[in-house]
Amino acid sequence: ILHTAVSWLQCPDCTAVDTLELLEGAERQGLASKLIIRCCECNHMSTFLTSSKVRRFFEINRRVVTGLHLIGRGLSDLEKLCGIINMPHPMARNTFSKHSAALHSAAVQMAQESIRAAGEDIRRKVLTDSPDLASTSDPVDIDVSVDGTWQRRGFSSLYGVVLAIAAGSGKVVDFTVKSRVCVSCQRHIQLDPNSDKYKCWKQKHIDNGECSKNFDGSAKAIECTGAVEIWRRSVSLHNLRYTTFIGDGDSKSYPDVVADKPYGEGVEIVKSDCIGHVQKRLGAALRRKKKECGRRPLRDGKTIGGRGRLTDQLINKLQNYFGHALCNNLNDIEKMHKAVLAILYHRSSSDNKPMHHYCPKGAASWCGWQQDRKNYKHHNVLPAAVFQEI
Repeated sequence: ILHTAVSWLQCPDCTAVDTLELLEGAERQGLASKLIIRCCECNHMSTFLTSSKVRRFFEINRRVVTGLHLIGRGLSDLEKLCGIINMPHPMARNTFSKHSAALHSAAVQMAQESIRAAGEDIRRKVLTDSPDLASTSDPVDIDVSVDGTWQRRGFSSLYGVVLAIAAGSGKVVDFTVKSRVCVSCQRHIQLDPNSDKYKCWKQKHIDNGECSKNFDGSAKAIECTGAVEIWRRSVSLHNLRYTTFIGDGDSKSYPDVVADKPYGEGVEIVKSDCIGHVQKRLGAALRRKKKECGRRPLRDGKTIGGRGRLTDQLINKLQNYFGHALCNNLNDIEKMHKAVLAILYHRSSSDNKPMHHYCPKGAASWCGWQQDRKNYKHHNVLPAAVFQEI
């Protein structure tokens, strides 16, 4: 199509029509090409590149390598794609490795700058909100949420990442990557470990910081080890102390952090549950209840699931309402208790049997029945048999 479109153009020198042809130069690099428009009559030529060049590399090549890393793919997948859509071979493996190394270096630099800026912003905000601390250079205490992730599900992953996110700001203040394997070491495993060649390579490999293996334990222990490492360097990195550990309910990292005593004997690190994880437990419990009941008929002769009963959509709504009830009543346990019960009783109320005694009273209430008891009509009522079951 491009060849045909070019042939219709007029030569700028001899003004001949239908004499232009499109050629590709021999300087193709990866997915970038040098195209030539030549006039067959006067031999006039115009050249242009299909991608802009930044220093020594073409932008399209750097972008495609970035995209592959973002979707977790490699050079072999790019070669398959180019073959399917009838494009030339993209790039050599050595070139792909150079692009990957440059991207890794840039990503590490940006991550370090972002974390440093986040720590400074958080410390500045804490000191601003607490004027009594503004005249001191002592570490300030903040709350952080800590969690880990693995490259693959289960406890067989070779790589894991642990992150600490400041509560309130949502900014990452630190992270650590744990690797149980080094690819370069695996390539040299066939060498005799007692030979001079291996010893020379190993010493150079370690001295240059090229060995990516920094963890020998199980994948399950990556999160615990990473959390302890993050706590130990919080003061030296940001002059901050992470005195509140926000994690999921089954977090194994908190006991290890407390036992390590990163801030000495006098500083206590308290554990707080993440509301997101707590509300997920309600959804999990309701889905478990629905599975336990199965096709067993309830008191009204119908199953627990089905239209107008305990559906997955209703469970998601109840789970979200539960999270709002917790979040809006953090400092009042009694109000939190009533707000949680109001979710179930409000949903199970009917015109014949209103159960809104837990709902907030007054015209400003979110409950329509409390706003206008005479004219309010109930709809999408949860059946009494389902209410009793859950």
